[in-house]
Amino acid sequence: MESGVIKAANILYNKEYGLQFNYSIDEHGTLVVKITSINDLPLITKNLLRTAVGDNIIGALKYFPKSLNKNIESKIMDSKIIFNGEEIDYNFKYENEDLISCMSSFEESLVDPIVSNSSLYELHSPTAYDHTYNIELSSDVDYYYVNVLMSPERMTFMYGNDFISIDEKKIRDFCDHSEYAKEEGVTYEECTSWFVQFFNNSAMQGEQDIAQSNQLHNCLDSIGVDSNNKDSLYYDYYFQVWFYITSIGNIEVNDPYEFYDGGTYPGIVKFIEYFEKK
Repeated sequence: MESGVIKAANILYNKEYGLQFNYSIDEHGTLVVKITSINDLPLITKNLLRTAVGDNIIGALKYFPKSLNKNIESKIMDSKIIFNGEEIDYNFKYENEDLISCMSSFEESLVDPIVSNSSLYELHSPTAYDHTYNIELSSDVDYYYVNVLMSPERMTFMYGNDFISIDEKKIRDFCDHSEYAKEEGVTYEECTSWFVQFFNNSAMQGEQDIAQSNQLHNCLDSIGVDSNNKDSLYYDYYFQVWFYITSIGNIEVNDPYEFYDGGTYPGIVKFIEYFEKK
């Protein structure tokens, strides 16, 4: 019966998503899938190929008894995938020139300030590194992450209708001379943490609807990365852009995912008011 499923997949689902598939079962009972790229797709990972194989074989299974499902599904997970003549491992990732160009344009766009539109509540613990921005790319089962570490001099946010910029000099001025900082005993490190947390919250919540992020996603759309099209290889596969503010004063803090019970940071409002009066 398995051979019938494989034969049906080879006939009915041999050309899908811009790829050509050939399915077989080897002498060890392993599902072997030879895949050839017909089109120059933007991004290919082992998980994307395995998902495509799974969708195709499950499509073929609808012509056979349901009792076959469990056995075939286990074979899909343990399958050997040969892409363009070479067996690929778990970490396999291919990016074509169009995708690389989108990423390069995105990196170049980071010379402009990152603007956070977050509200002053529901903040996260911060992530902080050094004073220069860096892009970290990684992919896993369903996501492709673009983590961007931005330097503080490029940080601005909206408060009412005004853009507020942040830098180390302003924070030191506020901590050394404002009445609020003196009355509350606010240290430079504490004040810095407000802004690190604030910007990371904006990044983690995906609230930064900004030119840089929009530019990247528009570029991805133009080269065929469509995570909403059920006929696309990239259906349910998401590109996620996260902007992290880097350390101000070289403060190292980890774990941007950790929630805590803090509400609004009144100190940020006091910071704004302080410079409005100057």
